[in-house]
Amino acid sequence: MTFVSEKFVREKGLPLIGDTVVYTGKSKGLRTVIDSLQIGEITVRNIVAGVGLEEESELFDLVGIGPILGRDVIAAIGETQICMDDSI
Repeated sequence: MTFVSEKFVREKGLPLIGDTVVYTGKSKGLRTVIDSLQIGEITVRNIVAGVGLEEESELFDLVGIGPILGRDVIAAIGETQICMDDSI
């Protein structure tokens, strides 16, 4: 699942959906829908994302993380290659 912070949701004007959802034993949050996400020339539409409400959301904001792309987005993109070397 893709995750975003509450701050990201507010800044982008995204809707919050439904009741609180438990993602792990301790982590709670809501959900939102991202109409479209563009990465280079690739666009992924209608992404249901988890919204961190507790420590995770604060951590996202503290280190400046936007969306954390989940398997749902990676699968929609198709073949994905990750290069760990910054020089390439």
